[in-house]
Amino acid sequence: MSQTTEKTIVALDLGGMEIRAVAAQKVDDRLNILGMECVHTDGIKKGEYVNTTSVGFAVKEALIKLRNRCHLTDEPLSIFTAVGSAGMKIRSCEMSARRDISSKDSVNADILNDMETECRTKFTKRYECYQIICLIPERYEIDDEAVSNPIGRKGSRISAQYRAFYGLAELYERAKGCIDRTGEALEMITAKMEATAAALLTEEDKQAGCCIIDLGCDTTSVGIYYDNMLQFYRIIPYGGSMITSDMLAFLKQVIMMEDADMLTAERFKRKLGNAYMADVKPDKVRLKQDNGEHVFALNEVAEVVESRQREIIRLAIKGAAEHLKHAENGIVLTGGGSKLTGIEKCVADITGLEVVRGSHEAWIGSVQPDCMQIIQPEYSQVVGILTMAAEYWERNSLKEPKQPTIGGRLSRVFRKFVDGTQQTMIDWFDNEG
Repeated sequence: MSQTTEKTIVALDLGGMEIRAVAAQKVDDRLNILGMECVHTDGIKKGEYVNTTSVGFAVKEALIKLRNRCHLTDEPLSIFTAVGSAGMKIRSCEMSARRDISSKDSVNADILNDMETECRTKFTKRYECYQIICLIPERYEIDDEAVSNPIGRKGSRISAQYRAFYGLAELYERAKGCIDRTGEALEMITAKMEATAAALLTEEDKQAGCCIIDLGCDTTSVGIYYDNMLQFYRIIPYGGSMITSDMLAFLKQVIMMEDADMLTAERFKRKLGNAYMADVKPDKVRLKQDNGEHVFALNEVAEVVESRQREIIRLAIKGAAEHLKHAENGIVLTGGGSKLTGIEKCVADITGLEVVRGSHEAWIGSVQPDCMQIIQPEYSQVVGILTMAAEYWERNSLKEPKQPTIGGRLSRVFRKFVDGTQQTMIDWFDNEG
């Protein structure tokens, strides 16, 4: 049956050097991408929020640009995002709650809210230093009968099973504060790996066993699912930028390209780099420079790339050996680093498992012409956030939307005042002419 989420969903990817804001609507089980904005920030290093003010300004700029691009109204946006860093120490656990239902009543949003609140309260009392990032319903039962959507159903008792993702409260609040500063309504935060899995894995993958390796610029994340749960999760502060740094050293020391920079090294890595040296022939490449002609072999480049890539992968899967035995459906690669030539064979050689490059294109419907990069693997996480957001709205369609912070309301009032003042001043000057 066709399902449509008429409300515009806004997803924020607070990943690395770039803040990505994407607006979409769900139509016929696909996401129609309305617009996308990317803003640079120096406030996030290796996945950690080192300057929340800088990140907050970048988020606000991205959302303002997105509003203008998509002609969104002045109503507060409902923001969905994901968090997760090496320092946040994200884990997951099972939680449950139940409620008796009056014979006169049916299940409503208030009952579901009360059960979720009970779980969060119990968790906070037990773990003061940790904060629940997201509470995902895995199963509802009414009078011991499983139901997919309990709203409107009658019975004597409802019970719910949840998967709770939690992390250090201080770092969670730091990430949340970056969005609160914008004055927009933060509707939901989820764990980054859960969002990535929503875009790339099927329910059968999660049940049978599957591993995701997200090869980012500054971080590498590993999540292993089986028995329909995230059983292993690890983030390390090392990523593709380390390989680029090695390439820069190679360009300067071997090829004598003294004026090379990180951008040049990144292009060189993408064009000639290979993470599986066994597939590379020792062909010679002649490169003419101002200081003369320099000759190097392609397998020399591959040796630099593969050695560092293997080091990163081995460190990322450290402690995961027992869990990888359950990954019957193999490994799915994503992130910008998954586009590196030979990466599938490199990871397969290390793990002994079948490895494929993930794709989230099945979720994408119509796309604005200037947003076609949304199909690239580095956008898997933000697409996953959008799919979870669409499900959230379908599940909570009867709930009242969250309101923005007081500061947010004031900022919008001030913006209206400033906009109105500017228009009045322009009118005055026009009349004087």
